[in-house]
Amino acid sequence: MTLTFVGAFGATFFQIVAALAWVFAILWCIERLWPNNPPPLRVQLRSLPFWAAYLLFSALTVTAFDLVRKTFDLEPLVVIRLANHIPAWLAYVAGPIAFMTFFDFFGYWMHRAQHKWFWAQHSVHHAIRDLSAVNSYLHWTEEAFRLLFIAIPTTLFLGLEPLGVTSVAVFLNSLHGNYLHSASHVHFGTIGRRFFADNRWHRIHHSMDPAHHDRNFGTAVTIWDRLFGTAYFPANDEWPATGVHDRPEAATLDDYLWRPFRGTASPAPRELPRPR
Repeated sequence: MTLTFVGAFGATFFQIVAALAWVFAILWCIERLWPNNPPPLRVQLRSLPFWAAYLLFSALTVTAFDLVRKTFDLEPLVVIRLANHIPAWLAYVAGPIAFMTFFDFFGYWMHRAQHKWFWAQHSVHHAIRDLSAVNSYLHWTEEAFRLLFIAIPTTLFLGLEPLGVTSVAVFLNSLHGNYLHSASHVHFGTIGRRFFADNRWHRIHHSMDPAHHDRNFGTAVTIWDRLFGTAYFPANDEWPATGVHDRPEAATLDDYLWRPFRGTASPAPRELPRPR
């Protein structure tokens, strides 16, 4: 069992690293071709050890979850066989959009919970001031929240066939999640932003301006923020400074790993009244 777990862990870690390397390469090129004041390369390279720690823990949690699923033969309650209803090519368009929208419903509520009750961990991500696609690391403990709040309910409830649709959706979700933090002029425009989150939309969520606190929790679509009264639609040229006023970015691996457990995280931003 131990050797099986170690082998599965190694394969999962390699897959995650390879996928993220492609994501970083694509988005780094976009930031260089259409830059919006991206941080220098040395700043982005500084974040790579943080990503390594995060990916190690991610691979560990994914491997453990997969082992539990296989051991207890856990299958999704609902399996949608897209090929029975729409052409195959359309399945690879509609399927990922449906998956990411469903995924984002759970992510929205997890995100709000992090701001209210788990700010010590989440503030490591929000403290980043030189925000970019690469320099957008999460604290390593966040993968546990994603497992509990997102992975378990989504994978045990909904399955998509063919399986390749889910693989495409997972990669696009990773690409889009890092794009949200990109320092690039590439955005979805006023109309596109009514439906899908882009880097302008998510920049508001990271803004240091108190008027932007607790806005734009959705990271794939904007429907959940619109539905639950937390949406703020920025103008195309709205680009506020990011970070937490009394918290610098993590400067060392030790600071990144253990800051939330030292009692030095700033208080969570006060939740603003919801529009009536």
